[in-house]
Amino acid sequence: MITSFEELAERRLMTLNYHKKDSQQYINSLNYFEYARIYFEKNGFPDDNRRVYQSGKRKGQKVGWSDKEEKQQKDDIRNFIYGKQLQKFKSKRKSK
Repeated sequence: MITSFEELAERRLMTLNYHKKDSQQYINSLNYFEYARIYFEKNGFPDDNRRVYQSGKRKGQKVGWSDKEEKQQKDDIRNFIYGKQLQKFKSKRKSK
């Protein structure tokens, strides 16, 4: 779950280091993270209101995000990107 621009930058760096430079996956990753940045600028980040462990080894640490929450955030970003690309495609068709 991405909750700040710092986390977004970390994930972007890890992803770009993983893919071979100038490959299609590298270019797709650049585009994805640019759209993700725009998405977070427009919609903001989710509040980090996870509960904290009260006892045990992990006392004081926050509980991790659920898979459902992470999946929902990814789906929201994908839908945002799809909508942006659809707008771009429609505007190109109108100009012809």
